[in-house]
Amino acid sequence: MAVATRKRGVRASPRRHSADERRELVLEAARREFAALGLGGATGEGLSYRAGISHPYLLRLFGSKRELFLEVLNRLFDDLVAAARAETGLREALGEEGASLLLQCFAACGVDEVRLAVQRRMGELHEAVERSGSEPEEVFAGLLLNGAVEAMRLDALASREPWARQLLDSGESS
Repeated sequence: MAVATRKRGVRASPRRHSADERRELVLEAARREFAALGLGGATGEGLSYRAGISHPYLLRLFGSKRELFLEVLNRLFDDLVAAARAETGLREALGEEGASLLLQCFAACGVDEVRLAVQRRMGELHEAVERSGSEPEEVFAGLLLNGAVEAMRLDALASREPWARQLLDSGESS
């Protein structure tokens, strides 16, 4: 049994997370892992290590790596649709990590289940953008350019390569 107060030489155990809190922590870790490595590059072992849980527990929570990826994908699109409906700016809602994750979602469209989810969610996002009065073509072009800029890490290259600086500048203005 954990000691609630600190005694000399005895450490109090850290607070245990509820199942819902642990699930949220896993989803945050998975978002980072999938943004960096994609569905094909991320491994169940890597995901569970990053989340600080065992691989069997990861599977108990989500069933499979693909199911976890779909959950992360849906949360990303939930944030984007909410931002479009609130007219608060998709690029801000997306952020740097989200831009890479969006590209990873597109890259994983070779998997039927992922492609169908992306198609459905892009349709919802398109509708929300149209209802906001924005031009969907401009919004989606800006999102894709932002994703490419983040994926290629052009900010690190822009000081040496004029073409990279131009892409960065055009991405900031869209």
